[in-house]
Amino acid sequence: MDFLLRAHKKEEISFRVEYISELKSIDPQNGVLYIEKLRHLDYKENNIEYGNKEVIAGDIINYHSEDEMANKGFFYIIKYDAAANTIEFHSDYQSFLPIYYYEDENYYLISSSVDIIYTFLQELEINQDFITEIALLNAPFQDNCFFKKIKRLNYGCFLKIDNNGLKEIRTKRFYDYYSENPIPYKKALNRVVESFIDNCSKYFTEPAYVSLTGGFDGRTVTSIAHYCNNDFIAFSHGKAEYSDVFIPLKLSQKFKFPYKLIELGDNYVENYYERFVREYLIYSGGMNGFLYPHFPYDAFILAENPNIKAADALRLSKQMMYGHKTQYFMLMLSFIGWFLLSILTFGIGFLFLYSYITMASTIFYQQIKGEVSYEEIIIENIDQSSGPSSEESEKSTEEDSPNQDLY
Repeated sequence: MDFLLRAHKKEEISFRVEYISELKSIDPQNGVLYIEKLRHLDYKENNIEYGNKEVIAGDIINYHSEDEMANKGFFYIIKYDAAANTIEFHSDYQSFLPIYYYEDENYYLISSSVDIIYTFLQELEINQDFITEIALLNAPFQDNCFFKKIKRLNYGCFLKIDNNGLKEIRTKRFYDYYSENPIPYKKALNRVVESFIDNCSKYFTEPAYVSLTGGFDGRTVTSIAHYCNNDFIAFSHGKAEYSDVFIPLKLSQKFKFPYKLIELGDNYVENYYERFVREYLIYSGGMNGFLYPHFPYDAFILAENPNIKAADALRLSKQMMYGHKTQYFMLMLSFIGWFLLSILTFGIGFLFLYSYITMASTIFYQQIKGEVSYEEIIIENIDQSSGPSSEESEKSTEEDSPNQDLY
């Protein structure tokens, strides 16, 4: 869901709302808030006295205009005050949803999407400093964005347009959440678990794909889907020898739920990686553009609905690694000095080390990939209605498990 508002500097501030299906096809008029309306999201308008109005759009679980901390969900709030002649743009409570803005001598453009703003401007210069910041630190400095003249609203701020212009108003900082008398974690644990289940359960009322990796977060969300008896399909991405593939496969076999592997192999590297890096940089404003291009690739694959049988990928992985396990072990061992140095920098060095190791692993993969005959591996469709069969599970465990040889 995206929105766009154009406000002319030399005209009186006006405000009305128009819901449309495609933002890129409009000719934006002054003072019109255009909102892309999607079936699965929520849209509310509160007409307040004296011509004031609130527009709330997004994933709304709870909204309280007088108590921001009671809000639940991810949604935008746009407020118009006719008497004060102002328009305010608010993100969700934790500023997860982005707000971007552009300003020249004649007008402002405010939107949830860099790509939408770019559509109406075109001739924007790419911010090379921003790309460097993302590549090295995985985060931009302040309000930098992929394009030089587009800014992203900072954390804890809302955007305000009035007769004096456009400005960011800060309402909070991250340390505002610190407490001098925190609840002991043992007492808070059950409360946190109950709250997590309660909030996550609201997202599993319809069939869904769930990202299941080898980490804690993916397994936790998958356990909620399982707890809710949701009709879900778990998926993960990567190369078959990695734990982000091996662990989800074993979990799906044990608990009998469907699982898909999105393999980041030759096809992804050669035909999709550069495309999705660029799309992520533009569409998200550049957030995590180099680190997470496989996320939009996941959406692309899931939308196209191809299925890759995980056991075949594990079999291919074992063939590829045959005779190379010692080489790979020595490669990983060579990073131990960098690992220790990163600890001495209080973790800052890991921002650089992660990319270094990932690139080294990719090059290692490229060097050995030609030694395996891909034609020998048959890719079949996985049954979406059930998990892997017990026969396949036993075969994968006894014959194809990379855990026997690689870990």
